[in-house]
Amino acid sequence: MTNGPTLDFLFDDVDDPKPQHPPWTFSQKGNPCRFVNGWLCTVFEYDAGFRYVLNQRGIDPIYSDTFETQKEAMQEAVEHAERLRA
Repeated sequence: MTNGPTLDFLFDDVDDPKPQHPPWTFSQKGNPCRFVNGWLCTVFEYDAGFRYVLNQRGIDPIYSDTFETQKEAMQEAVEHAERLRA
């Protein structure tokens, strides 16, 4: 990951009392990514929408269904990773 621009502007309207995680950055392929509770959340374009994948070393990747917007996929990725907290 790089320390380049972040995508937090997508969440400016969200009042989120949940734990703070590192900001969204971009993967080498230019996809939004963020670490949440040890999971690497990456959002990518898929067909006519967006999906996310959750990755953690030693565990099979978890792929989402397709979402209409990138923002929705990003929010769901974070929520999913938070639910996986052990």
